[in-house]
Amino acid sequence: MTKLEKAHRTKDLRVYLMSDEVSEDSSEFIPMQGVISLLETTMPTIRKRIEDGELQEKTLFLKTPERKTFLGVEAGGVKRLLILKTKRREILRSKVLEAAKEQRLTTYTDLIADAGMRWDSPPDRLFCSRVLMELANESFDETIDSGNGIMVSAVVVSRNEHIPTQNFFEHAVKLTLMCEIGDREQQTEFWKEQLRMVYEYYSQQ
Repeated sequence: MTKLEKAHRTKDLRVYLMSDEVSEDSSEFIPMQGVISLLETTMPTIRKRIEDGELQEKTLFLKTPERKTFLGVEAGGVKRLLILKTKRREILRSKVLEAAKEQRLTTYTDLIADAGMRWDSPPDRLFCSRVLMELANESFDETIDSGNGIMVSAVVVSRNEHIPTQNFFEHAVKLTLMCEIGDREQQTEFWKEQLRMVYEYYSQQ
């Protein structure tokens, strides 16, 4: 299966799970690989959610010429987590855009807490990072035609360092806004200019 086919299957499964056809109590079988793709997570995290009771493990047996066993979870738990994830994504997005419009900074710690997540949770930090990259990509696409591509995620900084983490600068390189990650002085200069442009752009939105 190609990456495109996998993406389409994941999208179709998401649409189905979020439809009225599936209740939050559904015991329908969802294969483990599909769950990992849907929740954008890892097998260890899925295992932890099963241990914590957030997901119910389920096994599917197929009687073919050779008996096959497939591991998965019940659909209801996946739907509940997808709904929660959607709400958290909306909160993260709104908090970042709100900070940009109000021309102020927010921290990763506060942002994650606002969405009901924990900074000491690797899956929560990864999810927050992905949402920030989504926002950065969107703001870049909106402004690149003007010759000044911006990353709205510039308003989110480390509570201790008072500057974005390395992920921000690595993503800036991917967007060709920086030729290289550079040293701390170059990063600070780039970030301050991004912040200036973000404030200017979003104050007019």
